[in-house]
Amino acid sequence: MGDGSGRVPAWLVPAAAGVTAALAALVLLDWALVAELLSRTVAGYVPMSPWTAAELLLAAAALWLGHGRQRGRHWRVGASACALLVVALAPAFLVQSATGTNLGIDELLFPRAILRPGLPYAGRIAPNAAVSLLAMGAASLLLTWGRGRAAVIAGQVLALGAGLIALLALIGYAYGVRGLYLLVGAVRMAPSTAVGLLVAATGFFLLRPEHGPAGVATAPDLGGLAVRRLLPLIVVLPLVLGRFDLAGERAGLWGPRLGAALTAIAEIIMLGTAVWVGGALLGRLDRRRSDAEAARGRLLRRERTARAGAERQARAELALRRAAEAVSAALTIEEVVPRIAESALEATGSDGVVVKRVLAEEDAVEVIAVAGSTVPRVGSRGPYRGSFTEAALVHGRVEAVPVIAESGRPFSPGLLEVCGQCRAAVVPLVAGGTPIGALALVRRPERAPFEDDELARAHVFGDLAALAFHKAQLLEDAQRSRDEVLHAAEARARLLRGFSHDIKNALGAASGHLTLLEEGLIGALEAEQREALSRARGAIAAAVELIDDLVELTRAEAGQLSIEPRAVELHRVAAEVAEGFRPQAERRRITLHVEAAGPQPAAYTDPARVRQVLGNLLSNAVKYTPEGGRITVRSGERTGGGAPGPGTWHVVDVENTGPGIPPEKRDVIFQEFARLEPGDQRGKGLGLAIGRQVARALGGDLTVQSTPGRGATFTLWIPAAGRRRKERAA
Repeated sequence: MGDGSGRVPAWLVPAAAGVTAALAALVLLDWALVAELLSRTVAGYVPMSPWTAAELLLAAAALWLGHGRQRGRHWRVGASACALLVVALAPAFLVQSATGTNLGIDELLFPRAILRPGLPYAGRIAPNAAVSLLAMGAASLLLTWGRGRAAVIAGQVLALGAGLIALLALIGYAYGVRGLYLLVGAVRMAPSTAVGLLVAATGFFLLRPEHGPAGVATAPDLGGLAVRRLLPLIVVLPLVLGRFDLAGERAGLWGPRLGAALTAIAEIIMLGTAVWVGGALLGRLDRRRSDAEAARGRLLRRERTARAGAERQARAELALRRAAEAVSAALTIEEVVPRIAESALEATGSDGVVVKRVLAEEDAVEVIAVAGSTVPRVGSRGPYRGSFTEAALVHGRVEAVPVIAESGRPFSPGLLEVCGQCRAAVVPLVAGGTPIGALALVRRPERAPFEDDELARAHVFGDLAALAFHKAQLLEDAQRSRDEVLHAAEARARLLRGFSHDIKNALGAASGHLTLLEEGLIGALEAEQREALSRARGAIAAAVELIDDLVELTRAEAGQLSIEPRAVELHRVAAEVAEGFRPQAERRRITLHVEAAGPQPAAYTDPARVRQVLGNLLSNAVKYTPEGGRITVRSGERTGGGAPGPGTWHVVDVENTGPGIPPEKRDVIFQEFARLEPGDQRGKGLGLAIGRQVARALGGDLTVQSTPGRGATFTLWIPAAGRRRKERAA
């Protein structure tokens, strides 16, 4: 407690309770075993009575439970129960001592040991010990349940009184003054009792140190430190000097008067020394406090400076983030560059920001965005040759302009009239090695020049502006390429539709002539001729189907597929399509199995297009699955696992036990006229290409997973109804 912290160590109160309880328990054990180690009278000293030990044990329990009162109500109730027992037993022994009667309670504990010869009143609590215990019990109740300042102070005063009674008894034994440990009757307080009471009273005094005398002694200020440093000297020093004087008198070294004088002189010297040491300590602490306050002031100034810098940095970062968001979100120069100019104005602390673009064809610069007050008009133009914009772009660095009017170079048109005495910094804008323009910072003459970190931030905003120009150019080129691709796809679709119409007319005419031959209207045919006619009709039908597939593919590529979405039970559609292929599968002894992963919500899609994709997948599965193999159609919902996007998707898997697809062919098979093997004539090579285009037109995709030799699984992904509605709304 002398370290100036002003806090009572957490172990101190429980330690006081433990020491008191240990002393009381040893005494009770000694009485129980009749060991006569602590319970015998030695050289005028008396033993602690069993009742005193029991009371001390209860007081220690009350102290320990009171220290844990914050843990819950049951701790306070336990402390109060122990304190009430202490308070209830003490008055009975006071009555016996005051009236000289025996109420019969002395012999209730360990009667065989108590009634031994030579131990008069061994079972009785001394009156002064009873008063001390009574005060401690009351202090425990006040400190455990008291909520106000007055209750805490009253409890501490009672604890101090209890400790003072015990201290007086110890002084009496030290100086041989009988009246200090024997107050009434023939029962005196035992030394061990005085020690136990003093330790317990100290614990109760420190139980609630937030108010009262304990609060003063444990305060973290200079007053508390002085109390903790001087109080031990004030208490111990007179006791030591008095004992020394008494020993000198008994040895005949000096008489009472000389002893008193020597004691007074020693007390003056030692107390004066203590005061001087305390003063020196307080002076040193005061100097430390002054130094600490000065250091605190310096730290506060540094903190304010650092906070201002951090706030500027935070504003700059926020401005940079807004500029970056503008670059990533906006699509045109007109949208993004003004926002970059506003952000640069805030991040660099400028009075004005001007963004200029080089017009190479006209050998001029044009103002396309401004921010702040000291700026020219948007759209104004000036010469490029000899300007600071040219110098910044040629040198590839920031060009500083101390005074615009005195620079001797053309600057932004109109700025001379607005603020000719302003200073400026011109940042080059370059993207992909191509000069684009410049970003100019303008600051009034009464303000400080631009600092290095501000110019560094200006460079960042210049890079963002150049990136915005570059991005806009790329987007423009991409849009142009996209328009060209769409135009080519539409032209291809128109050409193929016209071509297919003409070809189908010719094939229809040929089919009509074959019908006349087949029906014998032109002449009788032999069997071989009829078979040749049948093969010719099949070839014409295949050609018509191929033409229809090509038309469908070109429509899908041009984005011209008709989609009519509605609520669809996807597992039911999958089962119906699978049943249509069951006869073909059974002819090849292929097992066709349909599974559904429990109840499924409806999908919002085009059922005819779903049937088209699943029909193609099942047709391929029957073609490529060997005899005796297995085809499984499985529908359900899935998240992740190769999904074309986040969230939950409706899926239909078509799994077969065919030869599988090599990894290098898994993307190729979705291209038109693609086959696994060059000589493979099964199919036209358009079904998967059309299926993927249709799936993507539905908002999903068509994917494949395969292990060569173990078959393949094609998955049709259909977006969930909520996702599809959001995409349509967007």
